[in-house]
Amino acid sequence: MKLRKIILDIDRGFSFHPFVVIPKWAITIGNEASYLAHETVHWQRQKSFFRAIVWVIMYFTSKKFRFTEEVIAYGAQLKVQAAKDGLSVDRYYDHLALSLSSEYWGMCTFAEARAALVFDVQADGLPAKKVTK
Repeated sequence: MKLRKIILDIDRGFSFHPFVVIPKWAITIGNEASYLAHETVHWQRQKSFFRAIVWVIMYFTSKKFRFTEEVIAYGAQLKVQAAKDGLSVDRYYDHLALSLSSEYWGMCTFAEARAALVFDVQADGLPAKKVTK
């Protein structure tokens, strides 16, 4: 099924197959492409409406699953933003690691989030199995 992008005036984006919801603010500050890359990873991994139901249940009940899914999505976001800005991905690790470690209910430390992002980006999108909790 084709991805259906929706733009809403909300704080955070999300994905539930076949929809990807992007916050209006991401477009306003010029981060639509990187935010879309992040949510598209979730959309692709959900695969279908019925698998999305299972994915969402796992996402909200398993810290390890949620952490792994977010590391992969943040890795995609980081690569797109760095390419858009013409900068090295190294510039973005700390910012996204801070976001990852603070937004997801204490599932990891800043150091664990940064190590997972570095591993994911260097492995070109593979799950960061060695550093997940």
